[in-house]
Amino acid sequence: MSTTKMDVMDYDDAVNAINVNGRKPKSGKRVTYLLMGNPGVGKTSIMEGLKTLNPTHEEAMIDCANLDLGDLLMPYMDKEIGATRYLPNVHFGFHKKKPLIVGLDEFTKAQQSVQNMLLPLILEDRIGDLHLMEDSILFATGNSIELNLGDKLKSHVRNRVITIKFRCPTATKWLSYATKNNAHPLMIAYVHETPDVMKEYTDAGQSKNSRIFNPPEGIINTYLSPRSAMMASHVLYGREQVGARATLASLIGAIGETAAMELNAFIQLNDKLPTWEAILADPTGIELHDDPMAEIITTYKAVNQVTAQTMPKWLKYLTRLSKEKQGLFAKSLSASDNSKSMACKEFIDWATTNNYLFKKAV
Repeated sequence: MSTTKMDVMDYDDAVNAINVNGRKPKSGKRVTYLLMGNPGVGKTSIMEGLKTLNPTHEEAMIDCANLDLGDLLMPYMDKEIGATRYLPNVHFGFHKKKPLIVGLDEFTKAQQSVQNMLLPLILEDRIGDLHLMEDSILFATGNSIELNLGDKLKSHVRNRVITIKFRCPTATKWLSYATKNNAHPLMIAYVHETPDVMKEYTDAGQSKNSRIFNPPEGIINTYLSPRSAMMASHVLYGREQVGARATLASLIGAIGETAAMELNAFIQLNDKLPTWEAILADPTGIELHDDPMAEIITTYKAVNQVTAQTMPKWLKYLTRLSKEKQGLFAKSLSASDNSKSMACKEFIDWATTNNYLFKKAV
């Protein structure tokens, strides 16, 4: 498969293309996109984006890598016509009698017989004797063949799908996603300060990047990716319960040693900073830290913790920080699901006065 920039899509492009071209029309045909890329870059999360755009559709994510032929269809005797018919597994969702979003996950790792059995679904919107309803959407995912991770795609199958190189999101896009999905502030701060963790090893200047999936450097097991970053975020939320040693070991197991040790430095700095309670107790008098990294950590923690009740005191502290950090707070809070915290007069007044901060790229 070509790896030129012309056949590459990121998350937003892929969701939009599948939502339009992968949808079964009233008449005519649709196409099936096969998104191929590095492990952990968010291919499976396409379902989430499609579901957001189509909230009344039923979703069916099929783990093709673990399917046998017997998992796809079951025969039954239609006594009325005196012949055998075939019905699909319940996981495909055909029994729900609603438009579906069907994702054939890890399609390229499926047994050849399974791929062949799924071809009628890709080509004719049919599996067994049942057809997808009008308005249904279908797509498939897999790892790039050249990575030698067990993915296979015969030429006759490849010629029946639109193969797209699906790339890792940029750090900016991942930060927006992470903020909206309550990722841990320290994980967000780390990616903010180390944007190369959201690059791919084939990108310019990244051939020696030891934090990411990088087969030429032998990094194929534990590394930082959009998926593993969210796992590390989960670990960070539990660090007070499990302790520093187990937390670091867990982070190494999630995102690899290089990224974990760098992230651990953020943890150590965070533990030296004033607590959220201390900031609220004396927002105008508490000493500011002279490390710019500290301001970033504090700002992301505020996005996660601030409420409408604590916003007035937080704003007194925030206005002591640089305009860059105020802009970081404004943009991040707007992207988060913490909109209730904005429902106070003090925030509205501050946002009105500083509306340019919400438009500023951070």
